[in-house]
Amino acid sequence: MTTTGGIVADIRQAAMLSSNVTLNAHATTGGISFAIEIRGHIGAKIESATTLGGVDVDRQVGFSGTRSPLQSSNYPDDTNIEATLETTTGGVGINAKYNP
Repeated sequence: MTTTGGIVADIRQAAMLSSNVTLNAHATTGGISFAIEIRGHIGAKIESATTLGGVDVDRQVGFSGTRSPLQSSNYPDDTNIEATLETTTGGVGINAKYNP
């Protein structure tokens, strides 16, 4: 969480998960840049919202949806990553990739 400034989150799965993961990112004044790359039996759902600004999906591979929510083609699966991205003033940029 940040009051002034942006958030950058880059998630790349290196191993299987033993349980679900929840990620919450909130920026009051500033944007959020979010990238995720998952594979195998890990599912993901990304919900995003902004008051002033837009939600742009720069790239999506193996994910469905247009802006919010986005979810991997295998969601829900054995274990899942749930991400919530919120900003009051600023945009949200998303890169999402799922490899079966």
